Amino acid sequence: NGYMLKPVDFDENKKYPVVMTQYSGPNSQSVIDEWSFDWYNYLSQEGFLVVCVDPRGTGARGEEFRKCTYMQLGKYESEDQIFAAEYLQTLPYVDGDNISIWGWSYGGFMTLSLITTYPDVFASATCGGPVVDWRWYEIMYGERYMDTPEENPEGYEQTSIINKIKNLKTPLLVFHGAQDDVVLWKHSQSLINQSIKDGVLFDYFIYPNHPHNVSGMDRVHLWRKIEQFHQKNLGIEQKEIKSSYPHKKRR
Repeated sequence: NGYMLKPVDFDENKKYPVVMTQYSGPNSQSVIDEWSFDWYNYLSQEGFLVVCVDPRGTGARGEEFRKCTYMQLGKYESEDQIFAAEYLQTLPYVDGDNISIWGWSYGGFMTLSLITTYPDVFASATCGGPVVDWRWYEIMYGERYMDTPEENPEGYEQTSIINKIKNLKTPLLVFHGAQDDVVLWKHSQSLINQSIKDGVLFDYFIYPNHPHNVSGMDRVHLWRKIEQFHQKNLGIEQKEIKSSYPHKKRR
């Protein structure tokens, strides 16, 4: 299942850059039959096509579809997201050289999995609070879908981003909340350490006052950074953005 948001003045004779958004986690659903107005509508207004696909492992498509990712998280989900990106490249109104990917938490893990397993597909990538090794995530969740490291050592090795960050070619921006008690700060810090050893460069931004999710007015700041990063790396003209933070008048 998937959806696409198009600009209000969409012209099928033009070519548009794409932001693929996804969560992809076990038994989740991002593509549902409802309507809302949020940041993705704003992105489409700014000239992006916004695309979301629920890959294998997600819910409401039957038991076999949902459970096939067991002990190998990220494998089939990545295959499906790549299939979606390759399909988008065939559409006449898609700029196939300018497709980006983004996600948070499990979606962050997926973003990193995609760009390190398939390093030549995406033109830019952003992610936040990413799991980089399932050994370091909470047992209640990790072992439910991956079994234990002792029973599934190969699965843990193959899904570790630490082992694959050396493959990075895509411009990447990673976010993390300094007070994250869900995906501990150790994850992205370890990713940085490994990238230094491997001579890999990427951008990194910390939100000091936030746990796993960035909320409140700081989320506006987060959306701006994501938008500008993709604009820069997809070759899109950046518009001047004025601050929307409320300011008290000085007396």
